[in-house]
Formats: sequence, C-alpha cells, structure tokens
Amino acid sequence: IGYYHISTKEAYKVLLTRIDRHLIKIHNDLSCAKLCCFWNRPHVKSLKEKAVNMERVRNVVHFRSKAIAPCGTPNDVSDIVRDPAANNWYYVVDGEWLFPSEMYACGGGCGAGDA
Repeated sequence: IGYYHISTKEAYKVLLTRIDRHLIKIHNDLSCAKLCCFWNRPHVKSLKEKAVNMERVRNVVHFRSKAIAPCGTPNDVSDIVRDPAANNWYYVVDGEWLFPSEMYACGGGCGAGDA
C-alpha cells in the first residue's frame, strides 16, 4: 500500500470511480422518489440538487484527472463544459485547485467516507 497525494492523476481516477458509484445511487434514489414519494417534493428537490452538485464535482475531477500539472482551470481545456459555479468553488483566479466539502462528500477524503 502507500500514500499518495490527492492531486495525482491516480487519485482523481479513483475519485471518478467513487463519484460514478455515488451518481448511480443518487439517480436510483431519485427515480424511486419520483415514483413512490412524488408527494414529498422537498425530498425530490433535494435529490435533484445533490445530483447536480455531484455532476459538477465529476466534471471538475474529470478535468483534473487529465491535467498535465495540479493547477489550472477548465478554461484551459476545450472539452470541459464551462461552469461558472464550478470555477468559483474549485479554482482560485491564479488556477490553484481548491477542495471544497462537496469533493469530500463524493468520496475524496481520507477513508472515502461511505464510498
């Protein structure tokens, strides 16, 4: 085993796998909630917001997994969907990478939470 930094390509590939698993669960929960709990609109809305946030994190992680160095913004890469909210939360003006709590909720922290 061993230790490696979260900003390595390998770490982001592992995080992508974790996020994809979380997204499957969220989409399954959302489908179920729409069918079974359609009367509980706040719950459905909450799941939709969670899915949107998770997709945003996935886009950021995907970009970072393909980056040459652990810095820069998605504007440096043409195939990234431009998302102003993601740029504000995940990057500083000079391109430094930030790690907000959403990334840890997706399995980015030590021990991967409940991933």
